Amino acid sequence: MPPTWDAALHTMLSFKLLQYIQVHLFQFDIVSFLKISEYYPPFVHFTGIIIALFSGESYKAMQILGLVYFLLSVSVLYFYSFKIFKNKTIAFLSAFFFIFFITNYQQSRDFMFLQERSKHFSRTKETIFYSIFIGIAVLTKWTSLFFLILPFLLTLEEGRRIHKDQQFLVLKNILVGVPIVGGICLPWYLVNLQRFIDISKVTSIGELADPQNLLSLQNIFFNINLLSMYQLTYIGAAFFLICLIFFLNSAHKKQIILIGGTIILNYLIFTFISNKNIRYTMPLTPFIAMIMAYGSHKLLTSTSHIAKVASFFIAMWYVISYFILSFGVPIQPNYRIGIKDIDFVYLDSYPVKVLYDNTNWHNTEILNTIYSSSSPAEQGRDITVLSTPIFLSCSRSSAKS
Repeated sequence: MPPTWDAALHTMLSFKLLQYIQVHLFQFDIVSFLKISEYYPPFVHFTGIIIALFSGESYKAMQILGLVYFLLSVSVLYFYSFKIFKNKTIAFLSAFFFIFFITNYQQSRDFMFLQERSKHFSRTKETIFYSIFIGIAVLTKWTSLFFLILPFLLTLEEGRRIHKDQQFLVLKNILVGVPIVGGICLPWYLVNLQRFIDISKVTSIGELADPQNLLSLQNIFFNINLLSMYQLTYIGAAFFLICLIFFLNSAHKKQIILIGGTIILNYLIFTFISNKNIRYTMPLTPFIAMIMAYGSHKLLTSTSHIAKVASFFIAMWYVISYFILSFGVPIQPNYRIGIKDIDFVYLDSYPVKVLYDNTNWHNTEILNTIYSSSSPAEQGRDITVLSTPIFLSCSRSSAKS
């Protein structure tokens, strides 16, 4: 089955970028090239060009890119968790929970680790690499700034207190990093600024299914409900609350402010943006996973057998849920147990579909039919096949005379 919705559009953007390079290799215009993607920052599309170059514009091969970024995210989360907790078990469990959050492995995104490695921006090399990844992040998703601002400010303030004799070096490193970030992401934003603003005005409007009153309790708890049902599951969400108690009562004050503050700040930001979607909360999941990992570690190292069993049960719940939702093993995912709109047990294929779909959309046959019935003047053009209404499912291919 072809990719759906935005995934289909992102795939096609990589194909269009590659096609522009191939056609205009000796008449390359950087402004025209950057305007191909007018709304979506194009770093991921740029990396997609590499796969498209070797795969012959196969949308199936392009999906490998999601797996690559997913594995990078898991690896960086492990090292970042270990860096701030100094505990390999917590680092492993952070990666474990992150892997088994439903929407994360359904969508199957390195710079926070480098922020810690920079020693409060007193190390020049690490600060430069951190700046590079900040630029890449903003060139991937402009909302990444929301998730970076608090860790940046906290690191800067801690560095001001710890490195009092290196204030000039810290300032110099940051000033070196600013043009690096700007040089990476500003060209695209400057070229597409007006168009980006115009489209953002439309996409920020909530859909009919989204809460219409931003001050209502429905809106305030809307993202919590999405996270609980289609990311953590309600069983995992209940376990998260237990882990949160352990975490808030720990001696890790810096981690509490950093992780807890990032979750609260960004939850509030996306709560009061009208357009809602489970994927908007995905950048919160590494921080949620670290809290669950800390709580699990406390339970596993306690003297209570009940606590150890509870931690083992949650781990098995996530593993079993993964196999049910992904492969229909040992049972088919057709179970939703809940009250009204709240699914306390979510083992279903709607609306978060993970189970492999082997539906044949016969895109090749469709292309051949269009080609054979077209006039000679039309043959040789690129053809885009939309399997359902625009953006729902699509794949791109070319028929040439």
